[in-house]
Amino acid sequence: HYASFLLYRKASQWNQLQGRLTLRVELILFLLLAFLDAGGYMDLATSQPSSSGAGSEGVPSHPVLRFAVASFFWLVIALPLRLYDSALHYRFVAVDPVTHFVDLCSVANISVFVLVERGWGYYIHGKSVHDHADTDMRGFHLKLRQESEGLVPLRGLSTNCPLQTFQIFVDAYFQDMWRQKLLDLQL
Repeated sequence: HYASFLLYRKASQWNQLQGRLTLRVELILFLLLAFLDAGGYMDLATSQPSSSGAGSEGVPSHPVLRFAVASFFWLVIALPLRLYDSALHYRFVAVDPVTHFVDLCSVANISVFVLVERGWGYYIHGKSVHDHADTDMRGFHLKLRQESEGLVPLRGLSTNCPLQTFQIFVDAYFQDMWRQKLLDLQL
């Protein structure tokens, strides 16, 4: 019963990660509106752009230019936010939820195989470097300390490889076998 509960928890966490956006869309849209409307940059989408900020009242804007200006400023806003997240936020402020999930799978000794598309997906190698995953808190803390001090092998497919997540590509034969196994489990 404990194993099925643990699998349910991992599946629930994976499901929560699926709905998580990596970009902060509300913040980007707010800043985009501020740049385009309050900053007067939407005038760049007219056939007679004005750099003086006086506005182009009565001059129609071109839809392709409007899309180009909005896309440019979307990138100008989104890329620095993405760089901040990857270079600073997830290193010093908060834990990246995907990294946390991979670590949790490794500590729990659970590997995850997910097909996102018909022939493509992800494999999380969740093999623990310790003897067993079920232990008390003192033993768990001791194992994590040994891991942080480098006294145990790395958590990868091999002892000197730290990679735990992989993209996989499978052929049609494997997909058919996988689908049949899933159907057998549902019956």
